[in-house]
Amino acid sequence: MVIPVTKREYQVLVVLANGRTIDQAAAELGLHPQTVKNHLQSAYKRLLVKNRAQAYMEMGWMTPPEIK
Repeated sequence: MVIPVTKREYQVLVVLANGRTIDQAAAELGLHPQTVKNHLQSAYKRLLVKNRAQAYMEMGWMTPPEIK
């Protein structure tokens, strides 16, 4: 399956899927919280979804992938 999101968008989705808040994800990824939100919104547009639950389903995740 080809994932239609950028590497950074994917990283943001994975970190958030593993239960981190926006602020925690930003700290973990070395980004500003607004940048995390921007990547998340961009991923939604690419996946043609409106929220995280839909994004995770579109990515085919029944459970979140492990953070690597």
